Amino acid sequence: MLGRCFLFVLSILCFFACNKNNASDSGPELHNYSVEILDSLVLDYMGQVYLQDISPDGSKFLAYDQPTKTFLVFGNNGEIISELTLNGEGPGKYGDYHISKPVFLDEESFLVLSDNGHFRYDLEGRLIKHYGPDFHGGSRFIVSSGRNTVKIEGEKVVSWFQGRSNDLGFSIQRQIESRQLEMLNLGTGEYEPIVPFPKESMFSSKSHLFHDVHTRPILASSKEALYVSFSSEPKIFTYSGAGFGAPKSIVSLPFEVFHQAEGVEQDMGDGAFDITDFYYGQIRTLDYIADNRFLIAYAEGLPIEEVKSLHEQYKDDMRKFFEEIRKINKEHLRVWDGQQLSKDLEVPEYFGLLAKVDGEELWYDLDYQKRENDYTVFYKVKLIQE
Repeated sequence: MLGRCFLFVLSILCFFACNKNNASDSGPELHNYSVEILDSLVLDYMGQVYLQDISPDGSKFLAYDQPTKTFLVFGNNGEIISELTLNGEGPGKYGDYHISKPVFLDEESFLVLSDNGHFRYDLEGRLIKHYGPDFHGGSRFIVSSGRNTVKIEGEKVVSWFQGRSNDLGFSIQRQIESRQLEMLNLGTGEYEPIVPFPKESMFSSKSHLFHDVHTRPILASSKEALYVSFSSEPKIFTYSGAGFGAPKSIVSLPFEVFHQAEGVEQDMGDGAFDITDFYYGQIRTLDYIADNRFLIAYAEGLPIEEVKSLHEQYKDDMRKFFEEIRKINKEHLRVWDGQQLSKDLEVPEYFGLLAKVDGEELWYDLDYQKRENDYTVFYKVKLIQE
């Protein structure tokens, strides 16, 4: 059943991957934030291009043209350095598909994750090194547009990379015993499973099973720490130092409305999921700004009976179903300052996905459904506390 749902899952996530705010005033909060457009970066390239990452010194950009499956490397003046086709079989290829946004490791190389492991390429697409895992990688659920790999201190990266515990199936044993992330030491090439579900998380339940769509790790990092949320739970777990067995601290996010998944009793769970599972509350992105502040994109979700009713009403017209549910599943983009949430951040309607957060500076893709251009453009904005 999971295999049959695979492509359907991808189509749903592509449709609902937007992290813009469509909610009304969320009530009194401590701070308000706004954005100021600082700059735009234009490429003489037509396509549906999404920014993936920016090199540490800000001189190189990596983007992905989704229809053609082409990676673009370009400079900060918009000059295209290379156009790369890296998927496929054979020498230097990472496989049929990647399962995370790539990340720059330095000014001259970037890292791509697939079920075959991590692949380090130079800016011309030449394979520098393949870091093969010591287990059989196998994604049960994929969000290739997600930031599923982050850099942490030293020569290490942390990824949501499934497969090590797949032989345990959809079971309480896997839920309790497995680790949710893999840490790769780029120096030694060794993988280490880290981060079990914390005992403070509802996903450590010994009686109810939760699907990957609910437990998907949402990652952020700083020089000091790794931050982990699980998609359908409004908490941030902080890990630092060598201690990845238990979080150093836990924050419960005070979302006014957030419909959490309830799970299924263990003797009723077969691993299958349906469209209703996508409309519980979801944390979409988590970005560390500075000084224990985070930018958080999330959707409130809907009562399950309301989703079922809409699905029954529009089961013969799924596009209409998506349109109707999008209208009522409120999305938010807010700053958490360690004490309170800000009001919703408002951005121009032609902005698409929030692509990159670098401190107070944010980069946005273009919303291709709202504006058609014969070129590609990305927007750089500054986050301003009012």
